[in-house]
Amino acid sequence: MPIDVEWDNAEKTIVRQTYGREVTYNDYYEGVKRRFELISSVEHPVDLIIDLRGFNPNLKGLVAAGRYASRHVPSNQRFVLLVGANLFIRSLVNTFIK
Repeated sequence: MPIDVEWDNAEKTIVRQTYGREVTYNDYYEGVKRRFELISSVEHPVDLIIDLRGFNPNLKGLVAAGRYASRHVPSNQRFVLLVGANLFIRSLVNTFIK
């Protein structure tokens, strides 16, 4: 799977989303949907680790994809930790979470 989304601990307080190198926008939307399903399945706060170390972003449509994700965040999602994100991706994420 181009994007792996799973609980990072048995307590279900952290979701880890790991991106592969080649990710289509359908893969992205499916990964976001799966992430939101996991987070919404519990009532307590959930933190998110997004591992982008292997990700090679295609800039076309990246803003729209980020906008989609930012508009559908579950109310119990708390902190987001980006691993391996370049300056452009970090700036884009910071724009959407403000």
